[in-house]
Amino acid sequence: MNNYLSYAGALLTMAAAATKYLAARRSGRPRTRARQFLILGLLLLSAALALGAPASLQLAQGYEAVPNLARLIGDVLAMGAAYCMLVLSTMAPGRDPHPQRRITGHAAVFLVGAVTMSFLLDLANTAPTTAFVATYGGDPLIDLYLAIYAGYLSWGMVTFHRLGRRYFHAPSTTIIARAGFRVTQLGLCFGYLWLLTRAIDVLAQHTGWPIGTPSIGATVLPVLCAWLVASGVTFPEWMPPLLRSRTAWHLLRPVAHLRVLVALALITLLWRPLVRAFPEVVVDVSSCGGAAMLYRRVIEIRDVQLRLAPYVHPDAQLVAAKRSQREPTDEHSLAVFEAAALATGLDAFRARREHPSTDGPVVDYVDHDRIVATPFDEARHLAAVAVAFRFSRTVRFVRRSLCPIAVHAAAAVASCRS
Repeated sequence: MNNYLSYAGALLTMAAAATKYLAARRSGRPRTRARQFLILGLLLLSAALALGAPASLQLAQGYEAVPNLARLIGDVLAMGAAYCMLVLSTMAPGRDPHPQRRITGHAAVFLVGAVTMSFLLDLANTAPTTAFVATYGGDPLIDLYLAIYAGYLSWGMVTFHRLGRRYFHAPSTTIIARAGFRVTQLGLCFGYLWLLTRAIDVLAQHTGWPIGTPSIGATVLPVLCAWLVASGVTFPEWMPPLLRSRTAWHLLRPVAHLRVLVALALITLLWRPLVRAFPEVVVDVSSCGGAAMLYRRVIEIRDVQLRLAPYVHPDAQLVAAKRSQREPTDEHSLAVFEAAALATGLDAFRARREHPSTDGPVVDYVDHDRIVATPFDEARHLAAVAVAFRFSRTVRFVRRSLCPIAVHAAAAVASCRS
């Protein structure tokens, strides 16, 4: 069973590399270094899975000059795949002004780690075995070997995970690409779980406690990681043709309807208090579907936002930025800042107090051109604004700090508590 899973994972990962290569040739795209490193990383991961299968290790025992040499080669290949992840993250636009220097540093760390693991395995004087961790997990030299291996893999996966989160919020990212990023990140989570099980097995060897993990997890978890990562990075290539089929359209239609209903429920948290202040913006439509209702409420919220512009406190977003201590390029921060501006504008409108325009510099944190790619993306962003408007502590702090002083104290207290 473990052999079938390992070889199937190797074949799928190799097919993913071929898919990325053929997709680039068909579309006439230039051969970028990032794409080349992605294909190389998939090939190295495929070779590591094939060489790490129990059948491959048993076959190599009769030919290897040094015991467990095949395992060492497989581990170094997996580290090579992690190195490619690090290179991809370094070469991302805006990531580093001097990527070549950082890439060279990553290569140096990789070579030092591989050479150190080779010396540790030679000094440990191990015998050929397929149950490597269970047999030698109590040896300090092997523990250091495994620590270098797991640490480098964790470094590469975490860095690649953060890169996926960054591209998830990019303006050019489509819904298909976002789904691919989610699949990739799910695969990386299985990789984290696999490294955790290896650490638990080593701890069990030192403590003697019966906390070991099932042996099948040593194969299933890394294979699941490879499957999902390979499927995620090639998702934009193989999913669009699949979606054009009539069967897939019928299967995914309930999922799309559910997404609209969830976004509609979230956006109502913001829409309701705004239309109470400006009921004239609501368009009376006798019959309207879920998607049309969602986009209609998006337009109505934007209409109210324009009417509240003279009432928004000029320091609302700056106060929210200082309070939240987040980067203004993060989409969650953009939603919080926009919610803070809407909240102060609504409070000032209820108090009938306009804020004169200032000539000083204004920091525009709400960069809609960066986060909006489709109408549903606009609704998804406003859903995040609605959640921040109702539940964010930062927004509540901004409202308390910038609460307008009305002519009548009672009206001011009522507007601040609403």
